[in-house]
Amino acid sequence: PASGDAKVQAEKIFFHFPDQKEFEINWDSNNFDCESMVAGKDRLYLFSKNRGDQRSKLYSIPKEPGTYAAEILGSFNSRGLLTGAALDTETNLLALLGYTYRSWQPFVWIFYDFEGEDFLSGNSRRFDLPNHTTVQTEGIVFVSPYQLMISAESTKTFSARMFEFDIRPFADKHQLAVKQSKAANWLRKSSDPEAYLLDISKLKAGDYLCVFFDEEGRELEQIALKLDKRSDRLEVPEAIMEQLDSVALFGKRNTYYTQLNDE
Repeated sequence: PASGDAKVQAEKIFFHFPDQKEFEINWDSNNFDCESMVAGKDRLYLFSKNRGDQRSKLYSIPKEPGTYAAEILGSFNSRGLLTGAALDTETNLLALLGYTYRSWQPFVWIFYDFEGEDFLSGNSRRFDLPNHTTVQTEGIVFVSPYQLMISAESTKTFSARMFEFDIRPFADKHQLAVKQSKAANWLRKSSDPEAYLLDISKLKAGDYLCVFFDEEGRELEQIALKLDKRSDRLEVPEAIMEQLDSVALFGKRNTYYTQLNDE
């Protein structure tokens, strides 16, 4: 609860890693430690802490009590040891916390643009925290959209502590679009007074993520686009017409942003 105490009836989930074949303890080569977990709609998602290869595997198990073999969903090069995870379903962001092995450089991975709970299917960005080198970061949580709290254990050189990390400048698509924009006034009304068209005739060809925003900068919808030399316009989805205020196109090299032009 936000305040006070509460009682819960705890139940147990037993699981094992099906790809673990050796069980002899070897601290430096262990790839089956695990400290990071987030809860999805029906499943728990576990990220391994690999001292052996400095990568992380993603596993999932049901949220119901029982005994399971964890399902392997994929892996990525974490370039360090993962110690915590946090999922914000409002912004659809996943944050993974960790530090580099033996050099103790804290870092945060942010995963975004993924579909549903397929976390590794989208994009990711890593943020190193050089001002906190040798601090043993262990816990992370979203306290509000784009706002993270990070905790660190006490060590021989540092006492236990907490940090705030605002990732909005790096993860909020609306702020990124305004900052990086290379075009304006290409969203106009069509001949149909109830519709809007994107005038994309002057934009460079390529693959883009098109994101529609309301006047508060909140994301309404996003679609994938592939523009070529013949592309000249795109109709705005009817379902978001009344709330539409601005549009951004994110490409590999170019970002385009414009607000609604009623003329």
